[in-house]
Amino acid sequence: MRDSGETRESLQRELTLARKRIAELEASEVEIKKELRGLQKSDKIYRSLAEDAFFSSKVGIFVLDPNFKIAWVSHSIGKYFGLSPKEILGKDKRKLIKEQIKDIFEDPEAFASKVLHTYDNNTYVENFECHVLPGPGREERWLEHWSEPIEKGVFAGGRIETYVDITERKKIERRMGYLNKILRAIWRVNQLVTRERHMGLLIKKACKLLMETGAYNNVWIALFDQGGRFYSAAEAGVGAEFNAMVELLKRGGPKGCREEMLTKSGVQIITNSSLECKGCPLAKIYKDKGAMRVRLEYRGRTYGLIAASAPREFLRDTDAKTLLEEVAGDIAFAVHTIELEEKRKAAEKARQATEARYRLLYEIAGEPIFTYDKNLILTDVNKVACEKIGIEKDKLIGRNILELGLLHPDDTQKAMDHIKKLLEGASIETEKLRFKRKDGSYLIGEVTATPIIEQGELVAITNVCHDVTERESLTAALKKSEEKFRLLSENAPDIVFSLGKDGLITYVNSSTRQTLGFEPEELIGLYPTELCEERDRKFLIRLFKRVSEGKETLHNVGVTLLDKKGKERYFLLSCSPVERAESEDLAAVGMLKDTTEQRDLEAQLRHAQKMEAIGT
Repeated sequence: MRDSGETRESLQRELTLARKRIAELEASEVEIKKELRGLQKSDKIYRSLAEDAFFSSKVGIFVLDPNFKIAWVSHSIGKYFGLSPKEILGKDKRKLIKEQIKDIFEDPEAFASKVLHTYDNNTYVENFECHVLPGPGREERWLEHWSEPIEKGVFAGGRIETYVDITERKKIERRMGYLNKILRAIWRVNQLVTRERHMGLLIKKACKLLMETGAYNNVWIALFDQGGRFYSAAEAGVGAEFNAMVELLKRGGPKGCREEMLTKSGVQIITNSSLECKGCPLAKIYKDKGAMRVRLEYRGRTYGLIAASAPREFLRDTDAKTLLEEVAGDIAFAVHTIELEEKRKAAEKARQATEARYRLLYEIAGEPIFTYDKNLILTDVNKVACEKIGIEKDKLIGRNILELGLLHPDDTQKAMDHIKKLLEGASIETEKLRFKRKDGSYLIGEVTATPIIEQGELVAITNVCHDVTERESLTAALKKSEEKFRLLSENAPDIVFSLGKDGLITYVNSSTRQTLGFEPEELIGLYPTELCEERDRKFLIRLFKRVSEGKETLHNVGVTLLDKKGKERYFLLSCSPVERAESEDLAAVGMLKDTTEQRDLEAQLRHAQKMEAIGT
């Protein structure tokens, strides 16, 4: 029994140990499952990281085995090279380069040589930039190649190649390089505008400088005057086609485009010359390029325009357009400066020519001329004046004009008033003054005084003295003669009249009041034909035309006129032409003798004689 009891206890102990072991195994299984779940989770994380970091990375990656077959490739390789990652896995990279990859690059042989050499000598790191050209399934881009040998792991002896997209960086570098070219061109043009003073050379050199820096493929400049008329042009890089463009500009073309070029502000872009530049001689040179043009404008005035051919990628670049406007402004300023200088030189030349003509006219003029300053001190006098007054020039210069004793004493105050008006701002004054001749007699001079103004201030006065002594004597005699004529005319029983060059009555005496019933003032400005019947007008017109043309003098020609009441009166007309100056409005003078009563008496006498003859 004791053995049996011991056996039971032993079995219980073993059972307890077995249960304990089972519990431990169950606990271990839980830990194992937990660890397994953790490992599975980690595997997913690592796989995700691998996908993110390599397979779906923007970096293109080739992993090559020791035989340079493609063991692994990232998705970006497909985008960069236009290849399907699945289709190229396991393929020989060397063969792939030769048959497919190299031809997508700008310089295929150089690319193939550099990469294949790393396979022949897989011991060094290679790094270079390469340019992928656009094609089916791929965009143009710049890539940076970086490759090195794999020294450890499954692919030891192979090679890893990475391609990083540096397109944006290259664009920025290219843009900065292009803008720097423009800046260098602007600097050189600025140097030019500070020293060049010839218009043609300025625009010619400016075009050359802008093209030489590489900023533009070709450049041309055209200049227009203030009326919009073309007058000069220059080019660099355009070629023979520009001659046709110049001829077109001379003729006012290109139509439509010209107006837009000169009126539209800002930089104008041409991207499709075949559509935008129809009929333009330069359209074909822009066929594969774009162009920018902008006005040469300074202080609101357009002096012309500049047109430049530039790479298409920079045509709409804001900074590139701003820099072109800046250089256009610099050239416009230079053109403005040269124009001012040319105008100044022309004005100086004209001034010198005018001064020479003035001096010549001053000296050879047939009239005495005096020039004095605002203090009345004589500064110049011509030869004629010296001869008239009998005093040498050197004895006159520097003396007060009113203290020379040349004026008649009674005219001194008149002369002072005359000068005072000029000093107070009158533009020109004319006065008649009496001057003493060298023989002591006085001549009558019509003095025209003109102020000389410089910078808004009166600096001198020039007097031109026209000798009107004879004219004044003739005028006085004529006036006396006219007074006699008027006295005789006004007291004459007949009508006395005068006609102007246009045939109108310019004078008629008061006899019209008695004979025709008209006041003289009523007839002034009428044609004589207005005083007769329609049937007599042509006859009168022929008579007066022959007289006014100086062909005939009329003596006692019978004419019929109407008085104010419309009653016919009969006159004998005598009329003669007048010799006159071109400016005088006088063609003929005449006289009308009223024969109405005499004619009536004669008619009565003839009637009486007729009646007597028939015995009544």
